[in-house]
Order: sequence, then structure tokens, then C-alpha cells
Amino acid sequence: MVIEIGGKTVFSFRKQEKWNNEALPDEPDRSVQSADRAEDRETAETDGAENEFRASVEALSDEDIAPKGAKVRRHSTGWYVNRCLVAVCVCVLAVCLMQMLMMLRGYRQADDIYNSLSNEFYAGLNRNEHAVAPLPSNASPSASLSYDEALRKSGLTEDPIKADVSYNVEFELLRANLQNLKRKNSDLFGWISIDGTVIDYPVMQGTDNEYYLGHAYTGDPVPAGAIFADFTNSRNILENRNLCMYGHNMTNGKMFNNLSKFMDADFFAQHQYIVITTLDGIFTYQVFAAYQTSMEYYYIKTAFADDLEFLQWANEMKSNSQNQREGVTFDEHDRVLTLSTCVESGGYWKSRYTVQAKLVKIELSPN
Repeated sequence: MVIEIGGKTVFSFRKQEKWNNEALPDEPDRSVQSADRAEDRETAETDGAENEFRASVEALSDEDIAPKGAKVRRHSTGWYVNRCLVAVCVCVLAVCLMQMLMMLRGYRQADDIYNSLSNEFYAGLNRNEHAVAPLPSNASPSASLSYDEALRKSGLTEDPIKADVSYNVEFELLRANLQNLKRKNSDLFGWISIDGTVIDYPVMQGTDNEYYLGHAYTGDPVPAGAIFADFTNSRNILENRNLCMYGHNMTNGKMFNNLSKFMDADFFAQHQYIVITTLDGIFTYQVFAAYQTSMEYYYIKTAFADDLEFLQWANEMKSNSQNQREGVTFDEHDRVLTLSTCVESGGYWKSRYTVQAKLVKIELSPN
């Protein structure tokens, strides 16, 4: 740069720079120092600005960061509670669905087991006909025997039993089928069937009244369990003054669910008989009582001190019934069958549906 006044050069940057360089060779370059100081100041200012920026960012609140005009959403405690409840409900729903699937699987498994057993038990019979139709008296190979003589000949009992006794040719086939089933599971007691219901199952008897609550004839654990006789009862059916059998009241209508039908007056009047088939014979019982009671009630009493106690008990059971059957009386030779299942209504887990019947007919093998 050159500055002239009145045509005379007053200052020349280049000349001055040259002069400075030549006149003071040992003096530091001031321009370099100035540049260094400027750079230091710039660096310091930059560091300061960065520190200040960082501090200002850290001090920003949600409102400062949010776009202009946007409302910052703050979640209340209730919001978090609702979210927790939703999560819990989802978990509960998942567990319920899993349990439902397991229940349906158990129902299907039980149906398969008992359908297969039913086919084995009735193999060789015409299921459209009554399975216990008696042999005509004129065709009986032992028609000359009295009922008591036939009963004593069977070896079941020496005591007089107040029931009709006859021969049944179909029983021989049923007994053979039962024997095959018993070979597979020695706990088999017999078979129960009730007209007008789905009750058509094998009857088990274990060493307690717990095992067959949750196990099928096959031993498989299933919710339906099995129909089973009280473990205190004798396997000789005629030795039991009160033969007790239990089964679940399944929500799919299976096992002993249909016992509740006997609470209806019309059904009670039209369906009188329960058939129990064992290796000893076919035993038909006539229903005389149906009622709802408590599990603590002694309707499942199996031992009696004497005839009088039994008769008092039997008459009391008959008086409990909400539906009555005319003409049913008792004496010391009678035999009673008691069927029991739980009441399905919620809150009544101790309540029981009870159906009781009196032995009226015995059918034996003609051989």
C-alpha cells in the first residue's frame, strides 16, 4: 500500500516492511506475533463459546427443546397405572387362553378314551336294542330254577334279595368284554348306563376316593377323571347296602353332568332305571330320590350298625327327594345305589346333586 500527499510518498508498506526487515534483522516479526496472538484469542473465544453452548444446552428444559407452539405432554400417575393394568390384563388373557386350550384338549382326550372303551364294551351287540333285554323264560336253560335258587347258584349271596332274578344271554358277551377291559386295568368295577342321559361309562374303584378324580381308566391324567365306586364298598355288589359312585359334573355335559336332569319332575317321572353291569351280573336299580345336598351330609354312608339303622336312613333319603316316586318301600333286604356329583353353580363347591335308586332286578348268565 502506498500513501501520497502532494505527490510525495508518505508511507509505503513494502518499503517499510523491507526496511524493518533490513534494519532490525534480530527483532521478532511483529506480524507473526500479532497473527499468533489473534489465533490464540480466536481459540480462546471458540473454547469459551463451546463451553457456554454446552452449558446452555444442558440447562435446556423440555419446554425449551419442544417446537414453538407445541405442548409438552406430561404423563400422570394414572396414565402409568392404566398402562400397568393393560399389561396385567394381557397376561391374564394369555393365561386364560392357554388354560382353555388345555381344558379343551383334556375334554377331547377323555372323549377319545371313553368312546373307545364304549366300543369295546358293546362289541358284538346291537346298540339300537336294549343291552340288557332278558332272555325269554321259555328259552332259559335253567327256567325251572326259582329266582332265589338262581341267585344262590351264581355264588353272589346266600341271603334272600328283594329283586327279580332272571337269565340274560347277552350278559355272557358283556361279561367277556368286561373281562377284557379288566385285564388292562384291574381297578375296573363294572359299567354304568342311564337311559336318557350321556352316562354310559366304565366304573373304577381305587384304594382311595382321590385317584380317579383326575385319572381316566387308562391312567392318563385328564380333568374328567373317571366314574368310580367308593373305595369302602365291596366288589360283590350285593354285599353293599349302599353302593356309592362319584363323577365330575363336566361343563361339556359329560360324566355325571346329567344327574341334574333328575331334578326335573318330568324327567324324573319318565326315566326310572339305572343299570350297573359287573362280572357277576346285570343289576337294575329304580330311582326313588333326587335332590341337592351338602357334601357333609351322610347320604354316602356305606356301613350300618343294624337293619333298623339302614331302614331309617333309606326312608330319610327318600323323604329328601324333591320329586317322589309312588310305591317305593324298603325292607332289610333292599340294596341302594347312590350317585353323587358336585353342583356347577359358583360358590356352591360343597353342594352335591344326588340320585338314589333301589335294586329291583338282577340278570345272570345262563351258563
